[in-house]
Amino acid sequence: MLSPHPRLLHPAVALLVSVLAALSVAPAGAEPAGPADERADAADARADAGGFVWRPSISLTPMYDDNIYALPAQEIADWIWVVSPALSGESRWDSHRLSIDAGAELGRYDEYGTEDYDDWWVNADGRYDLGPRSNLFGGLGYSQEHEDRGSPDAVAPTVSLAAIDAEPTVYRALTAQGGIVHRFGDNLLRAGATFERLDYDDVPSLAETPIDNDDRDRQVLGLALRLSHRVDERLDLFTQALWNGRRYRQTPDDYGYYRDSDGYRLAVGLKGRIARGLDAEGYVGFLSQDYDDPRFDRVSAPDFAGKLDWRVEPRTRARLTLERTLNETTLEGSSSYLYTSLTGSLNHQIDDRTTLAASLGAGLVGYQDVGRDDWIYTAGLTAGYRLADQLYVTAGYRFARRDSNDSGVPGEGLYDYERQQIFLTIRAFASP
Repeated sequence: MLSPHPRLLHPAVALLVSVLAALSVAPAGAEPAGPADERADAADARADAGGFVWRPSISLTPMYDDNIYALPAQEIADWIWVVSPALSGESRWDSHRLSIDAGAELGRYDEYGTEDYDDWWVNADGRYDLGPRSNLFGGLGYSQEHEDRGSPDAVAPTVSLAAIDAEPTVYRALTAQGGIVHRFGDNLLRAGATFERLDYDDVPSLAETPIDNDDRDRQVLGLALRLSHRVDERLDLFTQALWNGRRYRQTPDDYGYYRDSDGYRLAVGLKGRIARGLDAEGYVGFLSQDYDDPRFDRVSAPDFAGKLDWRVEPRTRARLTLERTLNETTLEGSSSYLYTSLTGSLNHQIDDRTTLAASLGAGLVGYQDVGRDDWIYTAGLTAGYRLADQLYVTAGYRFARRDSNDSGVPGEGLYDYERQQIFLTIRAFASP
């Protein structure tokens, strides 16, 4: 995995959060068909075949990682070679829409081959226009991924060898979503549902004994509703509600905890252009999650999120993002962790061929019921250059740091680490 920081948003939670985002992509204007995906460019039209535009691509990334196991001390470094072929396609129909996305990320380590991984994905989503003011939308996806060594669920390096993975944990995810969008007057109603099934593989431990991950397998169902009201041409007010039910295949888990739960999120917010070149969206509300195990307290907390997009000048864009999510965990004694993050990015196009980007982020991982808090800090710099119409090269640097208040052993920061990566990506697109 190219990301140096932990995958803080677990797949099941990501799907639940994304249901409202998925609903938001439905057009807010009187015409549900809306504009084409902004990724398309003028050259795509020449690739039209049977009403579809296909975009094959492949990239090669050599990367140096100075702490591949995310250790607090005695870091181990290695070179990783990542090949990523991909194929995406999108319809060019007058009405309705269908898009397909498939690809893989294949990582190979120079010295530590047990860390090699083969991630891949296949996704399809679409929209069926019922009329000028209504449409149905849906999607289906299947993927195989691996957990990063910096994951919040990673075991501290001095814990019993029988509890530490000898290789990355692989899991598969089946996702589905669907819903309806309808506009009436100045109001827009969106309703949708999501489903995700996660299946984790067992892995060997450093003690050469198997680690049973069956107790992590689960299904998550989400239901979402959002009602928006257009105040004027620049501003929409909205209210939204989301319910989720999380059901584990094996209960209790290996530690004897019953992790099934039900929860909801309620919020009000606004979306619009608040000034020239400045777009904003945000909400405030409340979230709650109730667990079957009486040893777990109900999680009740303020819920909020926000995003600011600022077009500083024609070639410069800035973005600030605030998020809060409630995620599953395997940490003994903890029901979940509440993750609150603030990230900022700046992109500048020097000329038609050269682009620079920078990012900074900070997040708090608050484990429930056990009092453990981890601060995550991230930073990144990239420079991209278009060598030819279908050939791009990107060089970059990434940094991640975790500071935890749980030392595990007095005087030792077992969960702390720093990690740096430098990389060079060459990406080629097929000529349309």
